[in-house]
Amino acid sequence: MFSRADDQQESGFFVIKAILYINLVYFKNNISRFMVEIWQKLRSRRRELDITQEEVAEYCGVTKGAVALWESKDPKKRNVPRKNKLTKLAQVLDVPVEWFIDENAELSTLRATIADVEEDEYQASKMEAESEERSMQVILELNNLSLMGKLTKEDIQILEALVSIAKKR
Repeated sequence: MFSRADDQQESGFFVIKAILYINLVYFKNNISRFMVEIWQKLRSRRRELDITQEEVAEYCGVTKGAVALWESKDPKKRNVPRKNKLTKLAQVLDVPVEWFIDENAELSTLRATIADVEEDEYQASKMEAESEERSMQVILELNNLSLMGKLTKEDIQILEALVSIAKKR
């Protein structure tokens, strides 16, 4: 039924299929490694610049959910930004596009740690730090007013009452 030419052709298809399969497995392994790096780079750089996922989404023309999936720690949920979105990401994060895929562009330990914190935990700690910073600014302003002699006797009484209330909490 089949000639020798058919056997050679079938054998050739088998070799091509095997090569394609090997390339596919290699690609899947490398894309996984690539994504481990890109989500960390994206998340840490965004946080370094103090940009929200919403702001990145708006700039890139996608939803906040899409950005969250780009940054997902869970490889099963993680999505790959398309090439045109990588260009937008590079613009908004002020990095070259190559930075996302450059294996030599390592994350510092601090950046990797920052990238590893979940978004809600990160936002909560950021708000707490901002509150602490504001408290310190108020204390410094009060200190300066006191040193300049701008606080009246009534101002001091109000501050004493405030301190007393705060101590009782």
